[in-house]
Amino acid sequence: MEQAQYLMCDFVRVLYNWQTLVGSVLALFGAWLTVRGINSQLNQAQTFEDQRNKREERAAKAVLPLALSELMEYSNCCMKFLKNNFLYRDFKSKQEADLFQPSVSGSILSIFQNCAKYSDQITADQIHQLLLRLQIQNSRLKGLILQTKEASQPQITYDAKVAILDAAELHARCIDIFAYARDSDNPQYQMTFQEKLNNALFFADIHDDELNEMIKNRKDI
Repeated sequence: MEQAQYLMCDFVRVLYNWQTLVGSVLALFGAWLTVRGINSQLNQAQTFEDQRNKREERAAKAVLPLALSELMEYSNCCMKFLKNNFLYRDFKSKQEADLFQPSVSGSILSIFQNCAKYSDQITADQIHQLLLRLQIQNSRLKGLILQTKEASQPQITYDAKVAILDAAELHARCIDIFAYARDSDNPQYQMTFQEKLNNALFFADIHDDELNEMIKNRKDI
């Protein structure tokens, strides 16, 4: 009994002498448990966020092919509009230049926006370039319609061909994003940029030697 009491006194004495160190160790252990719990909560929250982003991406990708098809149809309508009304036509009055311009639904822009938000960086950059080119194409087309009264026929013809290539570029860039939308490695998506432009002109039934030469100098930016 005395030996037990003696050992207990020694233990208490050691604790007393090393109480600061022991307290520090216990505090560090408590802090480690706290950090571990916080990290676990953060990892769980990140997992939930990643899962939510995946669901949002799948939802956006589900309707992306429809948006791309609509934009490609708009591109095709623009090329045919330019071919029929500007490419080989003399403008003699303002009434002839007062034309109905093809339009694209604003609802598809939100689809592209959601896909760019949740997709990988490469696809987000492709969508950014597509929407940028859409703005440029739309602005140039409006400018072409407005200038028909003052501009000469050769200038109008050249500007119409530039506008046709703008529309063809929209078609080509949509093909690039289709690979992401359909998770496909279809060889059609692996064509060069110039081949995609030629493909767009073919679908619009446009055959023009000068346009073919202009395509050779058209770069994929």
